Amino acid sequence: MEIKVDIGLNVNNELREVAKIKEQEFNVVASEAMAIGAKVLLSSLENEADRVDPNVMAILKNSVKANEILSEILCCVFNKDKSGLGVFDADTALSVINRVVDNVEL
Repeated sequence: MEIKVDIGLNVNNELREVAKIKEQEFNVVASEAMAIGAKVLLSSLENEADRVDPNVMAILKNSVKANEILSEILCCVFNKDKSGLGVFDADTALSVINRVVDNVEL
């Protein structure tokens, strides 16, 4: 199907640059770019909840539950004399642990 689209000089220049790099015809590259753009646009219009894998959501929910349970237990049994972190209360221990985890690169 053939259509005419006014893409502007900057987009034209960028598409020609890509065509040159890929060693393909301009119209092929332009068509690919429009197809990718349409997919991105449609994806952005979807409801975010529809894009979340239910298995990942279940794992996240269980992780949050486990974290809350462990935090509660720590607050009940914390002993500053046995602290491996060298802190004096459970809240400080949780803060230190959160900072350590936040600094871990995944």
